[in-house]
Amino acid sequence: MKYLVMADNESGTTTFSMEGTEHELRDFVAFLEYKGYRNVRPIEVVFGEWISTETCLPEFGKRVIVARPYEKGEPLRVEQGYLDVSGWWRVYGTNCKRVRYWMPMPEPPEEEVK
Repeated sequence: MKYLVMADNESGTTTFSMEGTEHELRDFVAFLEYKGYRNVRPIEVVFGEWISTETCLPEFGKRVIVARPYEKGEPLRVEQGYLDVSGWWRVYGTNCKRVRYWMPMPEPPEEEVK
């Protein structure tokens, strides 16, 4: 399974991604707590399920699918983007703060090499 693990320390909130079993996840959470992280909260990542930006944020710089309105009050639009280290979302070459949901990008299809 794939997980995002949010954890707090004196610098703020950090997001880690990991892939493994539930046992490996418990070990990773225990390791983070041992290293001084607080409020460690794992979230299982399932492709096709939207994750609220109020619940969890993706790793900085990792491309994801986002849902956001262009203008306040407009319906949500689906696009590709990423969160930069300053907290701005980069979506199609523009900066924005209004991303409401995101999900991981799908894996590309496997093609037979000829």
